[in-house]
Amino acid sequence: MKGINAARVAAVGSIVVLALSAQAPASFAGTVKPHACPPDLSTTVSNSKAVFVPDPGKIVYGDSGTTLTVSAAAGSVLTGTVSGSGEIDESLIVVAAKQTISASIAYSKTTTVTLSGSWKVPSSQSSGWLAIGSQGYSMNWKTTRTNGNCSGESTLGSGTAKLPAQTPYVAHS
Repeated sequence: MKGINAARVAAVGSIVVLALSAQAPASFAGTVKPHACPPDLSTTVSNSKAVFVPDPGKIVYGDSGTTLTVSAAAGSVLTGTVSGSGEIDESLIVVAAKQTISASIAYSKTTTVTLSGSWKVPSSQSSGWLAIGSQGYSMNWKTTRTNGNCSGESTLGSGTAKLPAQTPYVAHS
């Protein structure tokens, strides 16, 4: 076996230990560097602030003087919104938001009571909206992956999210 300087075998009881001493070929001389970093996927959230998060399906609009009405039956699901570019995984964004902002954040909340509201758009406004949603948070999000050559990270996706965190809520413009 080329490159092996010595081989020693010692028998102790029924255990056999083989110790090999070898020299690396000249072609292996020099500093050994890893060829790749393990892929490290990371989603972070930033610039969060408390906001009303209207459910996209439970918002109505109207002109000045119009009376707007919205309702949601018990068991209705109120959802947040996630938008952006690149790879979007709502579950990763929710986990990052729970860890960073509030444990009560979710992508959706289910109402346990029937909720409704009415509101007349005042003459001081040309138009308005009335919505059922939740008190929650708006935030920026970004998903990155460590580069395989260990030289930084690549952005896979980024954008904004509005996620519910509390019980249902009715709000207007």
